[in-house]
Formats: sequence, structure tokens, C-alpha cells
Amino acid sequence: MAVTPEEQVDEARAKAGKATKNPEPYFQHYWSYATLWRNWVVGIAAGALFILLNKDVGGRFEARALIASLFVSAAGFQVLLAWINKTAHYYEYRQLEGKEGWWVRSWANVTEWYAIDFTADLASLILVGVAVGIMIRDVIG
Repeated sequence: MAVTPEEQVDEARAKAGKATKNPEPYFQHYWSYATLWRNWVVGIAAGALFILLNKDVGGRFEARALIASLFVSAAGFQVLLAWINKTAHYYEYRQLEGKEGWWVRSWANVTEWYAIDFTADLASLILVGVAVGIMIRDVIG
């Protein structure tokens, strides 16, 4: 009797001490929203930097350097988060392939730490909010 790919994933996850129900559909929903959020933050930051670097438009903002720093920091949190998630998932899949060792286990466990995502997303949200608030204050006067 042939083993399906789903059964292979379940078996590998069981060996790794993880839930055996295939989480792929649930993860895909999370990942699409995470990607959408990351693209939004980086896109807003890039757009804001373009505006701030334009002397005619950006010259209106008294705190140009601060605003730019806030947007770059928000985008930086998302880039760092993307790197952490990419690395953690690489090692999780290496673990599912049967690779062992403390480095593989350590990074594979990071995929379970939602607090990293939450903290980076919250920090980005706060930084973008403060930057937009300063821009509105400078425009309205």
C-alpha cells in the first residue's frame, strides 16, 4: 500500500514531536496574511520615503528625518521578521526530512514562537502610526 505525501508529513511531524494533523491549510492562511501585512508596511514605508525625499513635497515636514527613521524602522522590523521566519521554516523542513542536531531543533522550534511575529508586527504598527501622526500634524499645522 502506497503512502500518501500527507501521511509522510504526518509521520515526520510525529517523529519530530509535533502535531500529526497536517497544518498546511491553516499555515497557508496565516502566511498569506503575514505576507500581505509585510508588503503593506514595506510599501507604505517606501512610498513615504519617496515623498519625504522630494524637496517640494517633503520640505513641508519639519521632522523629515524622524519620520523617515520611523518608516525605515517599521520596514526593518518586517525584513528581520521575514528573515527569522525564513530561517526557522528552512530548519523545520530540514527536521522533517530527518536532519538532527541542536541547531536544527533550535531553529525549528522558533516556528512555534508566535510572540516574535506579534511583537514585530505591533512595533511596525506603532512606528507607522507615529510617523503618520507626525506627518498629519505637520500638514495640518
